[in-house]
Amino acid sequence: MTGYGRLLFFVAAVVAAWGGAWAAGAEPAGAVATASAPAAAMPAEAGEVLKMLQDRKGTLKDFTAKVDYSVEHIGGDVDGKLGTVDYKDDEGGQKFSVDFTVVTVNGKPTHKAHSQLICDGKNVTVIDYDSKQYNQSPSPPTNSFKSELPLPIGIKVEEVAENFSVAVRPAGGGGKDGNVVTLRLTPLVKGRFEYTALDVSVDRKLQIPVKVVVYTNRGETTTIRFLEPEVNTGKAKVLVAAPPADPTGWTVNIGAGKRAGK
Repeated sequence: MTGYGRLLFFVAAVVAAWGGAWAAGAEPAGAVATASAPAAAMPAEAGEVLKMLQDRKGTLKDFTAKVDYSVEHIGGDVDGKLGTVDYKDDEGGQKFSVDFTVVTVNGKPTHKAHSQLICDGKNVTVIDYDSKQYNQSPSPPTNSFKSELPLPIGIKVEEVAENFSVAVRPAGGGGKDGNVVTLRLTPLVKGRFEYTALDVSVDRKLQIPVKVVVYTNRGETTTIRFLEPEVNTGKAKVLVAAPPADPTGWTVNIGAGKRAGK
């Protein structure tokens, strides 16, 4: 998967997790799970936050937010994208879309670029309007800890404890907001996931994650921030995926099929 594709599917996993859906994926190619590390006792505060997130699944109906996604590479360079996310959980099921409009380098916007990620509960669609790429594939199974980026929304506390060592991180840095607490989740079985640790910052007032930092097995650090979130306001407008009306110049991949526009 390309860096950009991984970016989109990281975001997909995060957004789905807000509503209790964990995008499943296979274990990393060539990874060998080693014996479980002994789990330390979970701090009471961490347990309370996880229980709050477990219960949030039943009350989160919609949200909108700005998204700031970035990847710090091994060499120290940082690139990313800015956009907005819309999510709904209604009678039609869970669905969401992300609309990216700006590219960033080392934390600074550099130029406009338009791309979209749309998850309708059946398919995951990635559209890059600049390179004229339309890619759609079936949504992966949900409710699995084998996601590139799992989050404990709607997941039982004991299930989290069975898979991760959980600790409360010091506030410091950008953690001056008293409503925000950061949990460090470290997999108990080395090699099971594509990351060595997750830092999940949760707004206790909104009862949602507002920042996730992923320390990948590749040595990169991926950070996703949800800025100015608005929850259960009815404002969310999820995009609908549709192939380009005029496919000229486009490469279209739907499922196993592929066709290029003339």
